[in-house]
Amino acid sequence: GGTLELIQLWINLPAKYKMTPAKYQDIKSENMPYVQQTDGISIKLVSGTYKGLTGPAKTFTPIISMMGQINAAEKTMLELPENYSTLLYVLGGEVTINSKTVSSFNLINFEKGGKEITIEALKDTSFLVLSGEPISEPMVQHGPFVMNTAQEINEAIQDYHLGKMGHLAD
Repeated sequence: GGTLELIQLWINLPAKYKMTPAKYQDIKSENMPYVQQTDGISIKLVSGTYKGLTGPAKTFTPIISMMGQINAAEKTMLELPENYSTLLYVLGGEVTINSKTVSSFNLINFEKGGKEITIEALKDTSFLVLSGEPISEPMVQHGPFVMNTAQEINEAIQDYHLGKMGHLAD
């Protein structure tokens, strides 16, 4: 009983991996290493390598993903690769990020060229950080489909309607 919160992420793949069979990764919280853990701050690494730690999720391209909790009045700093695209999503609470106040359900897209992110909690806050090496390929999106061309999108939609999407691999 109670409220269940879930966030589902779909990560774009390079063209050469687009048709890879789907695979579910069952990752338990206890298998994620702590990047930082103090009385008021808890940040776990889901994927990628950060500060000498490696997250359990497997990715096709370098992606650092972290889940964090920070109590009101606490402050921390993250340092991410300059050449990566970086997003921070505030799941709940309110924080100041690099001097800008951000509340629940808002996404910050950081510009390339320096990735020191200072997070100061105004309220107890949970957040998600995604930072990845850009693929730098054309991208076309329609509904849940992300491909490299409009023709590939049309083929994906047709495959879906024909029931050809396959099944999750073991």
